[in-house]
Amino acid sequence: MLTRLYPGLLLLMAMLLALSFAVACGDDDDDNDSGDDDNDTGDDDQADDDAVDDDSAVDDDTACPDLDGDGFTDINCGGEDCNDNDSSIFPGAEDLCDDGIDQDCDNAADDGCLAWEVQVVQDNVPECPGMSWVGESYTCWSLAFTPTDQPVVAFYDGTNEDLMVAVFTAKGWDIETVDSENQTGVDPTVDVDSTGRIGVAFKNITSASNMVSLKSGEAWITSTLLSGGGEMMGPRNPKLIFDGSDTALVGAFKGGLAGVYLYTENGAEWDSEKLFVGGDTAYPYTTFDMALSADGKLGVVWDEWEEISGIDYTQIYFGVYDFADQEQHVMVRQAEDIGQDVAVAWTAANEPYVFWTTGGIVTIQSGTGSGTSWSISTVPDPYNQIGTPLSALSDTEGNIWLNYNSDFPPTPRLAAFDGAEWTFQDVLSEGQYGQGSSFALDSLNLPGVVYRDQSSGALMYGKLTGVPEVVPE
Repeated sequence: MLTRLYPGLLLLMAMLLALSFAVACGDDDDDNDSGDDDNDTGDDDQADDDAVDDDSAVDDDTACPDLDGDGFTDINCGGEDCNDNDSSIFPGAEDLCDDGIDQDCDNAADDGCLAWEVQVVQDNVPECPGMSWVGESYTCWSLAFTPTDQPVVAFYDGTNEDLMVAVFTAKGWDIETVDSENQTGVDPTVDVDSTGRIGVAFKNITSASNMVSLKSGEAWITSTLLSGGGEMMGPRNPKLIFDGSDTALVGAFKGGLAGVYLYTENGAEWDSEKLFVGGDTAYPYTTFDMALSADGKLGVVWDEWEEISGIDYTQIYFGVYDFADQEQHVMVRQAEDIGQDVAVAWTAANEPYVFWTTGGIVTIQSGTGSGTSWSISTVPDPYNQIGTPLSALSDTEGNIWLNYNSDFPPTPRLAAFDGAEWTFQDVLSEGQYGQGSSFALDSLNLPGVVYRDQSSGALMYGKLTGVPEVVPE
Protein backbone atom coordinates (compact mmCIF):
# COMPACT_ATOMS: atom_id res chain seq x y z
CA MET A 1 0.00 0.00 0.00
CA LEU A 2 2.76 2.44 0.93
CA THR A 3 4.74 1.73 -2.22
CA ARG A 4 1.75 2.65 -4.28
CA LEU A 5 0.82 5.71 -2.29
CA TYR A 6 4.36 7.21 -1.72
CA PRO A 7 6.82 6.19 -4.46
CA GLY A 8 8.44 9.63 -4.35
CA LEU A 9 9.17 9.27 -0.63
CA LEU A 10 11.26 6.16 -1.18
CA LEU A 11 13.27 7.88 -3.87
CA LEU A 12 13.91 10.83 -1.54
CA MET A 13 15.08 8.54 1.27
CA ALA A 14 17.50 6.79 -1.08
CA MET A 15 19.01 10.09 -2.21
CA LEU A 16 19.49 11.24 1.40
CA LEU A 17 21.21 7.95 2.28
CA ALA A 18 23.63 8.29 -0.63
CA LEU A 19 24.40 11.88 0.31
CA SER A 20 25.16 11.01 3.95
CA PHE A 21 27.49 8.23 2.78
CA ALA A 22 29.38 10.66 0.53
CA VAL A 23 29.82 13.16 3.36
CA ALA A 24 31.16 10.44 5.64
CA CYS A 25 33.70 9.59 2.94
CA GLY A 26 34.96 13.19 2.70
CA ASP A 27 33.01 14.61 -0.16
CA ASP A 28 32.30 17.88 1.74
CA ASP A 29 33.89 21.29 2.07
CA ASP A 30 35.21 20.76 5.64
CA ASP A 31 39.03 20.29 5.49
CA ASN A 32 39.20 19.32 9.18
CA ASP A 33 36.54 16.74 9.91
CA SER A 34 38.33 15.22 12.93
CA GLY A 35 35.89 16.58 15.48
CA ASP A 36 37.12 20.21 15.62
CA ASP A 37 33.85 22.15 15.63
CA ASP A 38 35.85 25.40 15.47
CA ASN A 39 37.37 24.53 12.10
CA ASP A 40 34.47 24.34 9.73
CA THR A 41 33.48 26.02 6.53
CA GLY A 42 32.33 29.50 7.27
CA ASP A 43 33.79 29.67 10.79
CA ASP A 44 35.49 32.90 11.91
CA ASP A 45 39.30 32.81 12.01
CA GLN A 46 40.83 33.45 15.45
CA ALA A 47 43.78 35.84 15.59
CA ASP A 48 47.17 34.12 15.68
CA ASP A 49 45.81 30.60 16.30
CA ASP A 50 46.80 29.33 12.84
CA ALA A 51 43.33 27.76 12.44
CA VAL A 52 41.68 27.88 9.01
CA ASP A 53 38.17 28.62 7.86
CA ASP A 54 38.66 26.53 4.72
CA ASP A 55 39.38 29.51 2.51
CA SER A 56 43.16 28.79 2.13
CA ALA A 57 44.08 31.82 4.28
CA VAL A 58 45.29 31.77 7.89
CA ASP A 59 44.05 34.38 10.39
CA ASP A 60 42.39 36.48 7.71
CA ASP A 61 39.70 37.89 9.99
CA THR A 62 39.13 41.39 8.73
CA ALA A 63 38.64 42.50 12.34
CA CYS A 64 42.31 41.67 13.12
CA PRO A 65 44.40 41.94 9.94
CA ASP A 66 48.16 41.78 9.56
CA LEU A 67 48.51 45.31 8.21
CA ASP A 68 52.32 45.35 7.86
CA GLY A 69 52.61 41.80 6.48
CA ASP A 70 55.15 40.60 9.06
CA GLY A 71 53.14 37.48 9.95
CA PHE A 72 51.69 38.82 13.23
CA THR A 73 48.34 40.47 13.78
CA ASP A 74 47.66 43.53 15.91
CA ILE A 75 47.97 43.16 19.68
CA ASN A 76 44.84 45.28 20.15
CA CYS A 77 42.60 42.51 18.78
CA GLY A 78 44.25 39.50 20.34
CA GLY A 79 47.40 39.27 18.20
CA GLU A 80 51.05 39.67 19.23
CA ASP A 81 52.29 42.55 17.07
CA CYS A 82 52.88 45.61 19.27
CA ASN A 83 53.08 47.85 16.16
CA ASP A 84 51.17 46.50 13.17
CA ASN A 85 52.15 49.49 11.05
CA ASP A 86 55.87 48.62 10.98
CA SER A 87 57.05 45.31 9.52
CA SER A 88 60.36 45.53 11.47
CA ILE A 89 58.50 45.31 14.78
CA PHE A 90 57.17 41.90 15.82
CA PRO A 91 57.87 39.21 18.45
CA GLY A 92 61.35 37.78 17.90
CA ALA A 93 62.67 40.74 15.91
CA GLU A 94 66.19 42.01 16.66
CA ASP A 95 66.10 44.87 19.15
CA LEU A 96 68.23 47.70 17.73
CA CYS A 97 70.38 49.58 20.22
CA ASP A 98 70.02 53.19 21.33
CA ASP A 99 66.84 53.99 19.38
CA GLY A 100 64.35 53.69 22.25
CA ILE A 101 62.11 51.36 20.21
CA ASP A 102 60.89 47.96 21.39
CA GLN A 103 61.39 46.01 18.18
CA ASP A 104 60.80 42.55 19.68
CA CYS A 105 57.60 43.44 21.56
CA ASP A 106 58.87 42.31 24.99
CA ASN A 107 57.98 45.62 26.70
CA ALA A 108 61.66 46.66 26.94
CA ALA A 109 63.36 48.97 24.46
CA ASP A 110 67.05 48.37 23.67
CA ASP A 111 67.23 45.27 25.86
CA GLY A 112 70.37 43.23 25.34
CA CYS A 113 72.28 46.36 24.34
CA LEU A 114 75.23 46.47 26.75
CA ALA A 115 78.46 48.46 26.62
CA TRP A 116 81.40 49.23 28.93
CA GLU A 117 81.77 52.73 30.35
CA VAL A 118 85.21 53.39 31.84
CA GLN A 119 86.37 56.28 34.04
CA VAL A 120 89.29 57.24 36.29
CA VAL A 121 88.87 56.86 40.05
CA GLN A 122 92.31 58.28 40.96
CA ASP A 123 95.42 59.13 38.95
CA ASN A 124 98.92 57.82 39.67
CA VAL A 125 98.18 54.81 41.84
CA PRO A 126 101.36 52.76 42.41
CA GLU A 127 101.52 49.05 41.73
CA CYS A 128 100.72 46.66 44.57
CA PRO A 129 103.68 45.94 46.87
CA GLY A 130 105.30 42.54 46.38
CA MET A 131 105.83 39.76 48.85
CA SER A 132 109.48 38.83 49.16
CA TRP A 133 108.95 35.20 50.16
CA VAL A 134 106.80 34.08 47.21
CA GLY A 135 107.26 36.90 44.74
CA GLU A 136 103.51 37.47 44.54
CA SER A 137 101.62 40.74 44.87
CA TYR A 138 98.97 41.74 47.31
CA THR A 139 95.47 42.66 46.23
CA CYS A 140 95.14 46.43 46.38
CA TRP A 141 91.55 47.36 45.48
CA SER A 142 88.03 46.06 45.88
CA LEU A 143 84.56 47.02 44.60
CA ALA A 144 81.00 46.90 45.94
CA PHE A 145 77.67 48.57 45.15
CA THR A 146 75.34 50.47 47.46
CA PRO A 147 71.62 49.58 47.55
CA THR A 148 71.11 52.36 44.96
CA ASP A 149 73.88 50.91 42.73
CA GLN A 150 76.51 53.55 43.51
CA PRO A 151 80.00 52.03 43.17
CA VAL A 152 82.24 51.97 46.25
CA VAL A 153 85.97 51.34 45.80
CA ALA A 154 88.41 50.53 48.62
CA PHE A 155 92.04 50.82 47.58
CA TYR A 156 95.57 50.96 48.91
CA ASP A 157 97.27 54.25 48.13
CA GLY A 158 100.88 53.09 47.82
CA THR A 159 102.15 56.69 47.66
CA ASN A 160 101.07 57.40 51.22
CA GLU A 161 100.58 53.78 52.34
CA ASP A 162 96.98 54.53 53.32
CA LEU A 163 93.66 52.76 53.01
CA MET A 164 91.24 54.87 50.96
CA VAL A 165 87.56 54.55 50.10
CA ALA A 166 85.98 56.23 47.06
CA VAL A 167 82.21 56.55 46.62
CA PHE A 168 80.73 57.74 43.34
CA THR A 169 78.26 60.60 43.77
CA ALA A 170 76.51 63.10 41.49
CA LYS A 171 79.61 65.33 41.84
CA GLY A 172 82.09 62.56 40.97
CA TRP A 173 84.28 60.40 43.18
CA ASP A 174 84.27 61.31 46.87
CA ILE A 175 87.57 59.92 48.26
CA GLU A 176 88.47 59.78 51.94
CA THR A 177 91.22 58.25 54.07
CA VAL A 178 90.08 55.36 56.25
CA ASP A 179 93.36 54.32 57.89
CA SER A 180 96.78 55.95 57.57
CA GLU A 181 98.69 53.91 60.14
CA ASN A 182 101.93 52.72 58.63
CA GLN A 183 101.66 50.51 55.51
CA THR A 184 98.02 49.69 56.02
CA GLY A 185 95.24 48.90 53.58
CA VAL A 186 96.52 46.07 51.38
CA ASP A 187 94.24 43.11 50.60
CA PRO A 188 91.07 45.18 51.10
CA THR A 189 87.60 43.69 50.66
CA VAL A 190 84.70 46.13 50.76
CA ASP A 191 81.00 45.44 51.20
CA VAL A 192 77.86 47.53 51.77
CA ASP A 193 74.84 46.45 53.81
CA SER A 194 71.18 47.06 52.97
CA THR A 195 71.20 50.41 54.80
CA GLY A 196 74.21 51.73 52.86
CA ARG A 197 76.74 51.16 55.67
CA ILE A 198 80.26 50.52 54.29
CA GLY A 199 82.71 48.04 55.76
CA VAL A 200 86.30 47.24 54.76
CA ALA A 201 88.57 44.41 55.93
CA PHE A 202 92.27 44.85 55.15
CA LYS A 203 95.81 44.05 56.25
CA ASN A 204 98.47 46.13 57.98
CA ILE A 205 101.80 45.02 56.50
CA THR A 206 103.90 46.39 59.35
CA SER A 207 102.09 44.55 62.13
CA ALA A 208 100.95 41.60 59.97
CA SER A 209 97.46 42.18 61.38
CA ASN A 210 94.02 41.86 59.87
CA MET A 211 91.93 44.98 60.43
CA VAL A 212 88.32 46.02 59.84
CA SER A 213 86.78 49.48 59.49
CA LEU A 214 83.04 50.17 59.61
CA LYS A 215 81.61 53.55 58.78
CA SER A 216 79.34 54.98 61.47
CA GLY A 217 77.87 58.28 60.34
CA GLU A 218 80.84 60.30 59.12
CA ALA A 219 83.43 58.39 61.19
CA TRP A 220 85.33 55.17 60.55
CA ILE A 221 85.60 52.75 63.48
CA THR A 222 88.70 50.56 63.06
CA SER A 223 89.45 47.34 64.97
CA THR A 224 92.31 44.82 64.93
CA LEU A 225 91.00 41.27 64.56
CA LEU A 226 93.77 38.76 63.83
CA SER A 227 97.50 39.33 64.22
CA GLY A 228 100.82 37.61 64.79
CA GLY A 229 103.08 35.39 62.73
CA GLY A 230 104.83 38.05 60.69
CA GLU A 231 104.60 38.42 56.94
CA MET A 232 105.14 34.74 56.19
CA MET A 233 102.86 33.04 58.73
CA GLY A 234 100.53 35.91 59.53
CA PRO A 235 96.96 36.22 58.26
CA ARG A 236 96.34 37.41 54.71
CA ASN A 237 93.42 38.26 52.47
CA PRO A 238 90.74 38.97 55.08
CA LYS A 239 87.25 38.74 53.62
CA LEU A 240 84.33 40.91 54.79
CA ILE A 241 80.69 40.27 53.94
CA PHE A 242 77.41 41.46 55.44
CA ASP A 243 74.85 38.73 56.08
CA GLY A 244 71.08 38.99 55.60
CA SER A 245 70.66 40.78 58.93
CA ASP A 246 73.37 43.37 58.08
CA THR A 247 75.85 41.85 60.52
CA ALA A 248 79.47 42.13 59.41
CA LEU A 249 81.42 38.85 59.12
CA VAL A 250 85.19 38.80 58.63
CA GLY A 251 87.08 35.60 57.88
CA ALA A 252 90.78 34.88 57.33
CA PHE A 253 93.32 32.07 57.39
CA LYS A 254 96.43 32.18 59.54
CA GLY A 255 99.49 30.00 59.04
CA GLY A 256 100.84 27.20 61.18
CA LEU A 257 98.19 25.16 62.99
CA ALA A 258 96.03 28.24 63.50
CA GLY A 259 93.59 27.69 60.62
CA VAL A 260 90.44 29.59 59.65
CA TYR A 261 89.02 32.26 61.97
CA LEU A 262 85.63 33.93 61.77
CA TYR A 263 84.90 37.28 63.43
CA THR A 264 81.26 38.31 63.89
CA GLU A 265 80.16 41.87 64.65
CA ASN A 266 78.50 42.11 68.06
CA GLY A 267 77.67 45.73 68.78
CA ALA A 268 80.98 47.51 69.30
CA GLU A 269 82.77 44.19 69.87
CA TRP A 270 83.75 41.23 67.70
CA ASP A 271 83.07 37.60 68.56
CA SER A 272 85.88 35.25 67.48
CA GLU A 273 85.58 31.60 66.53
CA LYS A 274 88.08 29.13 65.08
CA LEU A 275 86.33 27.15 62.37
CA PHE A 276 88.98 24.89 60.85
CA VAL A 277 92.53 23.86 61.68
CA GLY A 278 95.29 24.24 59.10
CA GLY A 279 97.78 21.62 57.97
CA ASP A 280 101.03 20.64 59.72
CA THR A 281 103.19 22.92 57.57
CA ALA A 282 100.39 25.33 56.79
CA TYR A 283 101.99 28.36 55.18
CA PRO A 284 99.26 30.65 53.82
CA TYR A 285 100.12 30.90 50.14
CA THR A 286 98.10 33.52 48.33
CA THR A 287 94.36 33.88 48.92
CA PHE A 288 91.43 33.12 51.17
CA ASP A 289 87.77 33.48 50.21
CA MET A 290 84.36 32.87 51.71
CA ALA A 291 80.73 33.17 50.62
CA LEU A 292 77.28 32.70 52.15
CA SER A 293 74.74 30.33 50.62
CA ALA A 294 71.06 31.19 50.36
CA ASP A 295 70.25 28.65 53.09
CA GLY A 296 72.65 30.22 55.59
CA LYS A 297 75.85 28.20 55.29
CA LEU A 298 79.32 29.74 55.12
CA GLY A 299 81.68 28.23 52.57
CA VAL A 300 85.39 28.95 53.03
CA VAL A 301 88.30 28.09 50.74
CA TRP A 302 92.01 28.69 51.16
CA ASP A 303 95.31 27.33 49.91
CA GLU A 304 98.38 26.29 51.85
CA TRP A 305 101.89 25.80 50.60
CA GLU A 306 104.06 22.87 51.62
CA GLU A 307 107.05 20.95 50.34
CA ILE A 308 106.57 17.26 49.56
CA SER A 309 109.66 15.22 48.56
CA GLY A 310 111.44 18.39 47.53
CA ILE A 311 108.56 19.63 45.36
CA ASP A 312 106.39 22.62 46.23
CA TYR A 313 102.70 21.82 46.42
CA THR A 314 99.64 23.84 47.19
CA GLN A 315 96.78 22.17 49.01
CA ILE A 316 93.31 23.54 48.21
CA TYR A 317 91.02 23.35 51.24
CA PHE A 318 87.25 23.86 51.38
CA GLY A 319 85.02 23.83 54.45
CA VAL A 320 81.38 24.53 55.25
CA TYR A 321 80.17 26.08 58.49
CA ASP A 322 76.45 25.83 59.30
CA PHE A 323 75.21 28.74 61.42
CA ALA A 324 71.90 27.00 62.07
CA ASP A 325 73.33 24.10 64.07
CA GLN A 326 76.71 25.66 64.91
CA GLU A 327 78.49 22.65 63.42
CA GLN A 328 81.53 22.41 61.21
CA HIS A 329 81.15 20.00 58.32
CA VAL A 330 83.76 17.80 56.70
CA MET A 331 86.44 19.57 54.71
CA VAL A 332 87.39 18.44 51.24
CA ARG A 333 91.02 18.80 50.20
CA GLN A 334 92.09 19.01 46.56
CA ALA A 335 95.85 18.79 45.94
CA GLU A 336 97.36 20.68 43.01
CA ASP A 337 100.97 21.13 41.95
CA ILE A 338 100.66 24.91 41.51
CA GLY A 339 97.94 27.11 42.98
CA GLN A 340 97.96 30.88 42.89
CA ASP A 341 94.42 31.95 43.77
CA VAL A 342 91.19 30.52 45.14
CA ALA A 343 87.55 31.63 45.12
CA VAL A 344 84.13 30.25 46.07
CA ALA A 345 80.49 30.95 45.14
CA TRP A 346 77.14 29.18 45.59
CA THR A 347 74.48 28.34 43.03
CA ALA A 348 70.76 28.98 43.57
CA ALA A 349 70.47 25.30 44.58
CA ASN A 350 73.05 25.90 47.38
CA GLU A 351 75.72 23.97 45.52
CA PRO A 352 79.28 25.24 46.15
CA TYR A 353 81.65 26.02 43.29
CA VAL A 354 85.33 26.23 44.27
CA PHE A 355 87.86 27.73 41.86
CA TRP A 356 91.65 27.82 41.80
CA THR A 357 94.33 28.66 39.25
CA THR A 358 96.99 26.17 38.26
CA GLY A 359 99.61 25.38 35.65
CA GLY A 360 102.53 27.07 33.88
CA ILE A 361 100.20 28.71 31.36
CA VAL A 362 97.65 29.52 34.01
CA THR A 363 94.25 27.87 33.74
CA ILE A 364 91.28 28.01 36.07
CA GLN A 365 90.08 24.76 37.62
CA SER A 366 86.68 24.37 39.25
CA GLY A 367 85.27 21.80 41.61
CA THR A 368 81.71 21.26 42.73
CA GLY A 369 80.17 18.64 44.98
CA SER A 370 80.01 17.65 48.62
CA GLY A 371 81.77 15.37 51.04
CA THR A 372 84.50 13.51 49.21
CA SER A 373 82.66 13.42 45.87
CA TRP A 374 83.75 16.31 43.70
CA SER A 375 83.57 16.93 39.98
CA ILE A 376 86.67 18.74 38.65
CA SER A 377 86.69 20.67 35.36
CA THR A 378 88.53 23.48 33.59
CA VAL A 379 86.91 26.83 32.90
CA PRO A 380 87.11 27.03 29.08
CA ASP A 381 88.82 30.40 28.74
CA PRO A 382 89.37 31.01 25.00
CA TYR A 383 93.06 31.92 25.47
CA ASN A 384 94.21 30.21 28.69
CA GLN A 385 96.57 33.08 29.42
CA ILE A 386 95.27 34.20 32.75
CA GLY A 387 96.56 36.60 35.37
CA THR A 388 95.48 36.88 38.96
CA PRO A 389 93.78 37.63 41.32
CA LEU A 390 90.73 35.41 40.92
CA SER A 391 87.33 36.25 42.44
CA ALA A 392 83.86 34.71 42.22
CA LEU A 393 80.27 35.78 42.92
CA SER A 394 76.78 34.41 42.32
CA ASP A 395 74.02 36.68 41.03
CA THR A 396 70.41 36.84 42.21
CA GLU A 397 69.45 34.08 39.75
CA GLY A 398 72.16 31.74 41.02
CA ASN A 399 74.49 32.09 38.02
CA ILE A 400 78.22 31.95 38.80
CA TRP A 401 80.53 34.83 37.80
CA LEU A 402 84.34 34.90 37.73
CA ASN A 403 86.72 37.83 37.41
CA TYR A 404 90.42 37.63 36.55
CA ASN A 405 92.98 39.31 34.30
CA SER A 406 93.59 38.20 30.75
CA ASP A 407 97.10 38.38 29.34
CA PHE A 408 95.71 38.30 25.80
CA PRO A 409 94.28 40.81 25.33
CA PRO A 410 95.64 42.58 28.43
CA THR A 411 92.32 43.36 30.09
CA PRO A 412 90.07 42.32 32.98
CA ARG A 413 87.92 39.37 31.94
CA LEU A 414 84.57 38.19 33.27
CA ALA A 415 83.22 34.68 32.86
CA ALA A 416 79.60 33.72 33.61
CA PHE A 417 78.21 30.21 34.03
CA ASP A 418 74.45 29.57 33.83
CA GLY A 419 74.69 25.91 34.78
CA ALA A 420 75.09 24.75 31.17
CA GLU A 421 77.70 26.90 29.44
CA TRP A 422 80.32 29.62 30.03
CA THR A 423 80.28 33.03 28.37
CA PHE A 424 83.11 35.58 28.49
CA GLN A 425 83.20 39.38 28.54
CA ASP A 426 86.29 41.60 28.27
CA VAL A 427 86.69 45.21 29.42
CA LEU A 428 88.39 46.54 26.32
CA SER A 429 89.99 49.94 25.90
CA GLU A 430 93.25 51.38 24.58
CA GLY A 431 96.50 50.80 26.42
CA GLN A 432 98.04 48.10 28.56
CA TYR A 433 95.99 47.69 31.68
CA GLY A 434 94.09 45.29 33.87
CA GLN A 435 96.33 44.75 36.89
CA GLY A 436 94.67 43.33 39.99
CA SER A 437 91.04 43.61 38.93
CA SER A 438 88.15 43.21 41.36
CA PHE A 439 84.44 43.11 40.51
CA ALA A 440 80.90 43.34 41.90
CA LEU A 441 77.36 42.89 40.56
CA ASP A 442 74.66 45.56 40.76
CA SER A 443 70.94 45.03 41.39
CA LEU A 444 70.40 44.12 37.71
CA ASN A 445 73.22 41.54 37.84
CA LEU A 446 75.37 43.80 35.66
CA PRO A 447 79.09 43.74 36.58
CA GLY A 448 81.43 46.56 37.49
CA VAL A 449 85.22 46.17 37.57
CA VAL A 450 87.99 48.17 39.24
CA TYR A 451 91.62 47.79 38.08
CA ARG A 452 94.88 49.63 37.55
CA ASP A 453 95.73 50.84 34.04
CA GLN A 454 99.32 49.70 33.57
CA SER A 455 99.97 52.28 30.85
CA SER A 456 98.76 55.37 32.74
CA GLY A 457 99.03 54.19 36.34
CA ALA A 458 95.46 55.31 37.02
CA LEU A 459 92.93 53.39 39.07
CA MET A 460 90.01 52.72 36.72
CA TYR A 461 86.36 51.78 37.15
CA GLY A 462 84.49 50.06 34.35
CA LYS A 463 80.75 49.39 34.34
CA LEU A 464 78.70 47.27 31.96
CA THR A 465 75.66 49.44 31.33
CA GLY A 466 72.44 49.07 29.37
CA VAL A 467 69.32 46.91 29.57
CA PRO A 468 69.84 43.16 30.04
CA GLU A 469 68.11 40.83 27.61
CA VAL A 470 64.47 40.27 28.55
CA VAL A 471 63.54 36.59 28.38
CA PRO A 472 59.79 36.07 27.79
CA GLU A 473 58.11 33.83 30.34
